Amino acid sequence: MHWKNALDTLLFSHLWLGNWSFLQVRGWIYHAFGYVLLPASAGLAILCLPQRLMERHFRCSISPRQLIIPAAFYAFFWLGLFYHILITYIVQGVSASQGYYLYCLVVAEVALVVTGLLVLCPAVARPWVIPAATIGFSLLDVYSVHFILAPYYSGLIAHRPGGALAAFHPRGINAVEYLGRLVIHNPLLNIPGFLIVWFCYLVATAGLVVVSLRLARLQASAGRDGVGGSD
Repeated sequence: MHWKNALDTLLFSHLWLGNWSFLQVRGWIYHAFGYVLLPASAGLAILCLPQRLMERHFRCSISPRQLIIPAAFYAFFWLGLFYHILITYIVQGVSASQGYYLYCLVVAEVALVVTGLLVLCPAVARPWVIPAATIGFSLLDVYSVHFILAPYYSGLIAHRPGGALAAFHPRGINAVEYLGRLVIHNPLLNIPGFLIVWFCYLVATAGLVVVSLRLARLQASAGRDGVGGSD
């Protein structure tokens, strides 16, 4: 069993996987997001300390009992994934599974990861944990849509003989021809309709960032005023 390869496969296919074409972004991008899980896991482990130690050393009043249900669902689902990895290795000789199975527990995952990061962060930085994560995933999504998915499905980039995906260089691209390639297989969507959908996507993505920053500023202001400063 090659557990490192299995965990890498889970991480890659959980963070971002380009439809059933199994497109991927650069490996370092996945690992940069994956490294966030290390302090988050450490923060969750700290929650197992006695309450008085957490309040004294980490200025945190989160009770681990508040996370029992999401943690139980998430942990048992991971046991299922490990079993799937084992069975796949026995049958096919491949140490791998697919991380998109975890999408059904993404709410529990976000709650656990954010809580773990909040425990480790100083009180002044806690309001900005969620905006930082929102900005990071928004940038990943915008990059993957514009530099991987759209160029690939419009035929501007393809897999090299070794299997790697060629990089997309937007210089010299005819915009009308590019948009025409994107809508050629969709009889219900023309170029103006595609531009409207694309604009709505950008607005919705930017809106998530704006809302998260707005809420963070409100929380930071409440903390300076003495309301919920240690939570």
